[in-house]
Amino acid sequence: MKYGSRLVGISATTLLLMLVAHLTGCAGGGPSELALRPTAKPLRLDATIKSPGDLPLNLFSSPSQENPGPGGKADARAESKPSGDAIAIADVESGGGATASFQIGSAFVNDSDQQVDVTISAKYRYEFALQTNAKTRTGDATVTLHFYARDQYNRLLRDLPLFTQSTDQGSGGQSGENTINLTLTIGPHDSLYLFFGGSVAVDTLKSARTAHGELKLSGVELTLTTKAAPAVKAAAP
Repeated sequence: MKYGSRLVGISATTLLLMLVAHLTGCAGGGPSELALRPTAKPLRLDATIKSPGDLPLNLFSSPSQENPGPGGKADARAESKPSGDAIAIADVESGGGATASFQIGSAFVNDSDQQVDVTISAKYRYEFALQTNAKTRTGDATVTLHFYARDQYNRLLRDLPLFTQSTDQGSGGQSGENTINLTLTIGPHDSLYLFFGGSVAVDTLKSARTAHGELKLSGVELTLTTKAAPAVKAAAP
C-alpha cells in the first residue's frame, strides 16, 4: 500500500469518465470538491462537539458513472449514510469503464466574533478490495481515500491523502482503522466543511478485461475542540 501518494494506474479513459461526470453534474465535482453545502452547525468557544453524537453527520454525496465497452458490462454505485457508513463499488466485465465516489462528513461554523483554533480528530474504519483477470499487474482498478477541509468559499484548507491502491500493485484487499488529528484556525463566523472523499475507478475499455474495485468506510466520527486563537501581535513601528 502507498500512503500519501497520488492516484496511480489511471488511464486517460478513466479520467475522461470523471470529467464527463463532473460536466453533467453526476459527480458533484468529484470527492475533493464540495458536492453540497449543508447547513453549518455552530461551534462555540472552549467546547467539544462530536458528530455523530452531539450532532448528526450532514455532508453526503455518492455519484457514479458507467461506460460499458462494446460487448462489455459496467456497473457503478455508491452510498453515504448518517450512520457514518459509506461505500463505493465499480465493476466492469469484458471491457468498459466505471467510477464511483462518496463524500461523508459535517459542516460547522464559528459562532463567535473572534478567530478560533479548531482541533479535529477524525476516526474511521476502512475496507477495500481490488481484482482483475489480467495475467500481469496492470492499473485496471484503483481505490483512493482523502480527508478534506474546505471553507464557505470552497477554498481547500487541508488535503490529507490517506491511501491509494491499484491493481498495478496486485489484486487483493485490506482493512483497518485510523484516527486523523489536525488543527485549523478559522475566522469569525467562517464555516468549516470536513469530509472524507473516497473513490473507486475501473478502466478496461481498451483491454476488454474484467475488473472490480470496492471501498467501504464505517464508524466515521468527527470530534472538534475549540479555543480562542492567540492574538496577532502588531508589527513593530
